[in-house]
Amino acid sequence: MDYGDSRIKNVYRRWNPNSFETTLIAAHLPKTMCREIPDYYPIVDKQTAQPVIDTATGEPRMRSRWVAKDRNEAIRYFTEVLTYYTREVLTGGADAIHGFDINFDESTPHIQIMADTLAPDPKHEGKLRVDAARMWGAHRDVTVDKIDKVTGHPVIDEKTGQPQQVMEQPKAKMSRYQQGLRAHMINRGFPVESDYDPERHLSGLGKDEYAEVMDTRRQTLDQTEQLKVKNEDLKQREASAEDYHARLDTYRDNLTKEDKWLRYACDQVDQEKSRVASRSRDLDDREADITHRDQHAAEKLSKASAELEAAARARAAAKRHQETLEEREERVTAREAIVKDVNDFLDRMKTPAKETLREHFETFMHTREKKRQRIKDKYRADAKARTHQGERSEPDRGGPVLGG
Repeated sequence: MDYGDSRIKNVYRRWNPNSFETTLIAAHLPKTMCREIPDYYPIVDKQTAQPVIDTATGEPRMRSRWVAKDRNEAIRYFTEVLTYYTREVLTGGADAIHGFDINFDESTPHIQIMADTLAPDPKHEGKLRVDAARMWGAHRDVTVDKIDKVTGHPVIDEKTGQPQQVMEQPKAKMSRYQQGLRAHMINRGFPVESDYDPERHLSGLGKDEYAEVMDTRRQTLDQTEQLKVKNEDLKQREASAEDYHARLDTYRDNLTKEDKWLRYACDQVDQEKSRVASRSRDLDDREADITHRDQHAAEKLSKASAELEAAARARAAAKRHQETLEEREERVTAREAIVKDVNDFLDRMKTPAKETLREHFETFMHTREKKRQRIKDKYRADAKARTHQGERSEPDRGGPVLGG
């Protein structure tokens, strides 16, 4: 704490209380340097704090623990991580590191580095400056070649003949740091893949985030298997539906020419069913409706034309209604997003007095309302006084009033 405070005091410009002082960097030991212990930790639901149960087996779901194959080699790996960040990432160098901790007793061996965002100020010798944007954000001093999205090649400046430069964005910067770290570790002889593999590295995630990613991955695999089973069942249902449609087509082929409008209606229904094939309940309802229509086709032939026209109007009205609902929903969603953004902005932004804009606005409105009330009270008091004064000066109505 004293070391960090002394560095903040050495910043040349006035320190902004909203500026973050430190950042936590986490790097995990690659799986190639670890030995897996399967089914070591139970997966716990974050909301209920209870173990997650596998629906297929009824047993709690478990996740693995990874331990270092060679503890000394792991320490050498983490030492090189420190070296890389102090030389290539932290502009404040080794002085920016407040401390680090290597953990071997958790789900995956990892190092946590506590570093600040300060670096030497080139304009003021012996002083520091806040360098967070240069390291982690976008800054005008950190640029890269502008790449054409179509060709994938740098965009050349017509005046200079050199590639145009743009500020390197945070996402691209983090990707460059990852690539640099992998190249650094490969050069030091560690078994690290040259290509980034998010399933094997997950560098930068903390302990909780890393465990959550692994739990989510296992849950996704389980859900994928369940979806496969449901997909097979859906295919069987679709096959049954296709067989049913084939029987309907045979029945329709045997109808007379007088049934052409009815067949047209059935074709329209078939097209509608194909668009909502994934809705099994709706498909069952439509199949029952078609069967009902076929059974009563003979007695409804005379009314088929009118019913078709009514059905067409109903579908058109339903479509218009659906479009109207979708438009309303989009407008409501957009308004809710605006309201949420405004509320977040009012709650997040602060005045120089360290109160949020919402608190400042409410105080202002309360003050203005009190001022308005005082003006109203004064106006009423003045009006009452003038009325009272007028009553006192009014002449006696019993006799004539002589003019001056």
